[in-house]
This record gives sequence, C-alpha cells and structure tokens, in this order.
Amino acid sequence: MVLRKCPSCRELVGADSLECPRCGISFKAAAFRRALRWTVIVALAGWLAGHYVLKLI
Repeated sequence: MVLRKCPSCRELVGADSLECPRCGISFKAAAFRRALRWTVIVALAGWLAGHYVLKLI
C-alpha cells in the first residue's frame, strides 16, 4: 500500500483516496492551488525582473 501526506494536516493517507478522511481536503484542489500559487509567483518575479532590467538598459 502506497501512502502520501495530506497537504493540509500532514496525516498519512492511502494513495487511492480522493480526499483526506481527517480534514476533508480534496487532493486535486490542493494540487491546483499549489500550482496556481507558484505560477503567479514566477510570473510576478519575471515581470518585476523584466521591468527593472529593461529600465537599466
């Protein structure tokens, strides 16, 4: 049996489970939020770097 950690409560949960039985968070929703957060952070950092680097040239 393969186990994975819940992103919310850090409890070990079976890999075939769609949501955590302890806290009820959906694993798909948590993965989407994590990907969206990192996409926004990288886009903002890229925009800021480009904005300030292009002003120096």
